[in-house]
Amino acid sequence: MPTIASHGRRGYRQGCRCEQCKLAEREYQQDLKRRKAGSEPAVGNAGLAFLPGGRVPVEVVGPRVAAFRLAMESLNGDKVPDLVAAAESLCEVLDNPKALSTRPAAAAKFAELMGQIRKSGDEKKSKLASVRSMTSVNTG
Repeated sequence: MPTIASHGRRGYRQGCRCEQCKLAEREYQQDLKRRKAGSEPAVGNAGLAFLPGGRVPVEVVGPRVAAFRLAMESLNGDKVPDLVAAAESLCEVLDNPKALSTRPAAAAKFAELMGQIRKSGDEKKSKLASVRSMTSVNTG
């Protein structure tokens, strides 16, 4: 076995598996993942990020979640809050850059839920009321 010139990441790459070398390699790999992720804030499962230097949680909203919330203002989504919550969580999946493999299924389910939400917002008229509205004469 060749002699190891130094410990740390260099030693790990040369074949040393002591605790110091394993720790250095682990820290390097974690830092590499952070650098590859870019400048995105560290987002947890609840969609919260922590401001640098503070422990105050800030909600991080992706573009699809923002568009969904805007659409819910015009639709009557308050009648079916469970469907709205499920659709919003699917938007979070669609905004997540690491969830590439689940996007097609999430998009299909989201489209289905949006159809159900839109149907729930339509006011149901009786057949007679529909006919009356078509045949009424506006006098003015």
